[in-house]
Amino acid sequence: HQCVATAHTAVSFWSDGRTNDGDLNIYFSKVGIEGAISSLNEIGRINRSLSISPVYPQPSSGLLYVDLELKKDYQLGYAIYSLDGQVISLKSEKPFSEGAYTLEINEDLASGTYFLLIQSEGKPLRTSKFIIQK
Repeated sequence: HQCVATAHTAVSFWSDGRTNDGDLNIYFSKVGIEGAISSLNEIGRINRSLSISPVYPQPSSGLLYVDLELKKDYQLGYAIYSLDGQVISLKSEKPFSEGAYTLEINEDLASGTYFLLIQSEGKPLRTSKFIIQK
């Protein structure tokens, strides 16, 4: 386990080898540490075959983007959760070939804070917090 921090953000790293396949999965969590700490900003697995940007713009009026860089084929879908863990929206996984993509997420959401979970084959890849401000 390792934790690094700046004046504004703390990032924690940890590993998990319980898959018993010889791989050691490395995970991270990013937390804003200005003022009261209320929740994580981003959590995910470090993966050489996949790069996922944080959700942008922040805050948003409803149209969100996420950049993806895939070094192999993936089945990807997403879910949007409220702060209390309720599923707000769920998009089925669909195939993506190797390459660069920008996901456009256009959901009719009320002003507030939400989490976007990107998943593949039912397994979470990245969770990012985002804010809707109308």
